[in-house]
Amino acid sequence: MTPKNIFRNVVVAGALCAGATVFAAPVTILDNYTGAVDTVNGSPPQDIIGPASAFQIDRMTVDIVGNSLTVKVFTNFFDGVAGSSGALKGDLFISTNGWHPQGAAPYATDQFGQGEAMEFAVRTSDLITGGNPRGTIAGGGTLVPNTAGAIVSGANPLLSDAFFTQGHRANQEVRAGENATGNGAKATVTEGSDGTFNVFTYALLLSDIGVLPAGFDLGFKWSMTCANDTIEGGVKDPNGPPNATPEPGSLALLGLGLVAFGARRWKVK
Repeated sequence: MTPKNIFRNVVVAGALCAGATVFAAPVTILDNYTGAVDTVNGSPPQDIIGPASAFQIDRMTVDIVGNSLTVKVFTNFFDGVAGSSGALKGDLFISTNGWHPQGAAPYATDQFGQGEAMEFAVRTSDLITGGNPRGTIAGGGTLVPNTAGAIVSGANPLLSDAFFTQGHRANQEVRAGENATGNGAKATVTEGSDGTFNVFTYALLLSDIGVLPAGFDLGFKWSMTCANDTIEGGVKDPNGPPNATPEPGSLALLGLGLVAFGARRWKVK
């Protein structure tokens, strides 16, 4: 094999990996997460506070194809659903360094500041001055990085604003705060139905959250603004250890090494 062919094969292999489907099928994260206990009714911990017909989150699916990440949330909830008392759909929160909740399943003691810190939020619908949500999902999808403590709850800007902490379950990431600034990147956010559940679909690029499609270790969280039900979970690269993503410089050196090795073998022959 000539050095030229070796180089071509290295480049082609990299291109194929870049567009490859990482998972054989989308990974399903079931709602095995409770979160902090009901601050109004107390113990025992409940997965769903209030009617399941209004608040149930059934599952979340995660799919990665090359640089593209797609997350779907399957839930009974939608803005204005009967029994929701004015709660609104929340944002998708993403951890780029794994998922490490407080305690053990069903994580009844986990809340903001004790569990996984989320590095990004994807706004389901952007907020306007005064903390009032836009009434449509269109225009959502701004990526909000957690800089200077921007992703938090209560008085903190990126969990819920004070307007969104009137529910039973407190200190859960539910929505990017009004003052949290996006990084300019956009995700596609759509709302639909699979015939049984309302489905929120988030599509974005891994590169926009600083992740490569190899060696990733990601965490996700979604809830409605009252956090009467909330789902969290994580996915890892099935083909490699977590956080094993090589730096671009390392990738370049690897390619050059392969080319040099192939050239040496060609000369020996």
